[in-house]
Amino acid sequence: MLALVAGATIHPMFIVRTGYRIYRIEAYPPILMDRSREARSAAQQLAAQQWSDVLKKTIVRHWSNWFVFERVFETLRKADS
Repeated sequence: MLALVAGATIHPMFIVRTGYRIYRIEAYPPILMDRSREARSAAQQLAAQQWSDVLKKTIVRHWSNWFVFERVFETLRKADS
C-alpha cells in the first residue's frame, strides 16, 4: 500500500550467503503498480503475488540461508533522536 500511495517502485533484493564470508546481492526486476483508483485493489493483489513469487524463488534456491525480515532503518532512526 505504501508503494502504491507514494508512487514508488518495489525493488526486490536479497543478500545471500554463498560461502564463508562470501555474499552475493540478488536483485530482481522491479514490481510496478497501476496507480489508477479503479485498479488499486487489483494492483495490490498483483504486487503481493509478484513479491511472493520472488520470495519463493529465492528461498527455494537458497534454502540453507537464514532469512531475516526486520526494519533496517529502525536503529538509525533511534540514533538520530
